[in-house]
Amino acid sequence: MEEPLGHGGMGVVWAASSVDGQAVAIKFMRGADDDPKLRRRFVREARAAAAIEHPKRRPRVLEVLELEGESPRS
Repeated sequence: MEEPLGHGGMGVVWAASSVDGQAVAIKFMRGADDDPKLRRRFVREARAAAAIEHPKRRPRVLEVLELEGESPRS
């Protein structure tokens, strides 16, 4: 992870590089990790975005993960 790009009501987005050197963005949920309803909404929205198929859609969602543990700084 390189630097924060921005934040919204539910998450913070960081610039990063993939293992093959490709520029990527990673979005983390912030501030509501203890609220299962908000976690489900965050994941549902990410999966809905990933399901959209269009050649000009940017950015593409490559993966949706739920991880346990600490969040990055927000």
